[in-house]
Amino acid sequence: MKPVKNKKTDVPIDNKFGERLKEFRTARDISQKQMADEIEISPSLLSAYENQKPGNTKNPSILTAIKIATKYGVSIDWLCGLSDEEKTIKVTNYIDVFSRFFDISKKIYLNIELCDGIIGEEEIKIEFSDPVLTDFFRAWERAKSLYDDNLIDTIMYDDLVKGLFKRYDKKIPDSAKCDGTYES
Repeated sequence: MKPVKNKKTDVPIDNKFGERLKEFRTARDISQKQMADEIEISPSLLSAYENQKPGNTKNPSILTAIKIATKYGVSIDWLCGLSDEEKTIKVTNYIDVFSRFFDISKKIYLNIELCDGIIGEEEIKIEFSDPVLTDFFRAWERAKSLYDDNLIDTIMYDDLVKGLFKRYDKKIPDSAKCDGTYES
């Protein structure tokens, strides 16, 4: 089917939001009435979001999209088709941490091994061979060491970490392979 274009901007209009909203709702066995009540809209309006036809589009306000994202912990970027990551990333329990490591291991090689700790307890050692990660963790370790030794305060530490995040805000190259090497 040929995409419908916005007459003012000539940009193709698709209904990714409506498709993903319906997919999300039905996968969790939430009725339209229940979801509509929880986000304070009418069931008919929710149905209009989910069941659009070419040339007949109805999109939620940003406030409604925020209510959906907040209530159900779903990413607005995912609902809009801008991301493949459905959930808003929250780390509140161990499975969230494990899931992040699993996701990372799909893009960057991680070597995970159990080893003896300093006082006889087992420790986990995680190694990776990505140069950007290596540089980031070295810089972070230096900042954390300064903070742990009380040479800088919390405000200075937070500023250093923010600076690191800004400096290393880089896309993982498509040439990265999960064995830690890069294709040329």
